[in-house]
Amino acid sequence: MAGIPVKTCLLGAFTLTLLQTGAAVTQCDNVVIVNEWQTGYQANFVDKAPVDIKPDNGGLTMQWTFSAPVTFLEFFQGPTVQVDERHFTLTSQTVNLHEDDDFIFTFLVHFAGDKAILVSETLNGIPICNATGTTPVPVVTTTEPVVITTEAVITTTEAVISTTEAVITTTESVVTTTEPVITTTESVVTTSETVITTTEPVITTTEPVVTTTEPVYTTLTPEDNPCEATGMKPYDYSQVLCMSYLFYEAQRSGPLPSDMRITWRGNSGLDDGSDNNVNLTGGYYASGDHVKVGFPMAYTATVLAWGLIDFADGIKAAGQTEYAEAALKWATDYFLKAHTDEYQIWG
Repeated sequence: MAGIPVKTCLLGAFTLTLLQTGAAVTQCDNVVIVNEWQTGYQANFVDKAPVDIKPDNGGLTMQWTFSAPVTFLEFFQGPTVQVDERHFTLTSQTVNLHEDDDFIFTFLVHFAGDKAILVSETLNGIPICNATGTTPVPVVTTTEPVVITTEAVITTTEAVISTTEAVITTTESVVTTTEPVITTTESVVTTSETVITTTEPVITTTEPVVTTTEPVYTTLTPEDNPCEATGMKPYDYSQVLCMSYLFYEAQRSGPLPSDMRITWRGNSGLDDGSDNNVNLTGGYYASGDHVKVGFPMAYTATVLAWGLIDFADGIKAAGQTEYAEAALKWATDYFLKAHTDEYQIWG
């Protein structure tokens, strides 16, 4: 057996230096998140107006910068212009504030990747928030020794052993045996059996034939949707608003106008009030049971009118003002008919 001594030597040191600078980003302190989910959140903007903000002096113009890409920003006071994926401009001609008045509104932020928080705000040319800053990250230096090790080589030689075994041959004698052949003859026996034939009566059964006619059902071709998609992202609110007014058209009672977009509906309730010599045609059914209920219908008219007042710009931008006003008028015309005297209304 031969061997080589083991040698170990320290040749040097390897130094690793990490240098990094990071940016600490915080959200503007005038933003309060009130509801949050995986791809977005709802927040309140709460601050003082730095200047007078009135419709006659140009209204509101606010530039916002986010920490990460935003897919959609919802600002309910007016239109929003997306400059790029992190910069937005908000405008409104409905805000009416004096300097130092409380300025509060709600907005929604949608994102697809990292959480996008609001880090910079400029209101009517005045910076009111800049929440970005630079924070150095500590420098980490690591020195690790480099060690080279040489292992001993061991060689082993084993003896070769050869074995020779004797070959043994065996011869066995052959034995032949002869046995006698025996022949046996048996007698043949013949037996005759009587054949018996049996005839069974043939029975014929006739089953009644039953014919069943299944009813034939016809499914009409679906109607075309009068509310075309507009391509608004990420949600097509304009198409949704259009289809919501279609619901009211489907609930109309009375003689229907020629511009009905729900083509499968027909006139109904044309004799309403005739038993009391009063014309009570028109109005809306409360549900699928063809009943007109005054209080729910009055609430419906109130909410339709409220939406036209508070969200006039959005309804107009969606091209639904005409249909919204028609939906409201269908209810108010009915109430004018039902109010037959100063102290009398039919329900």
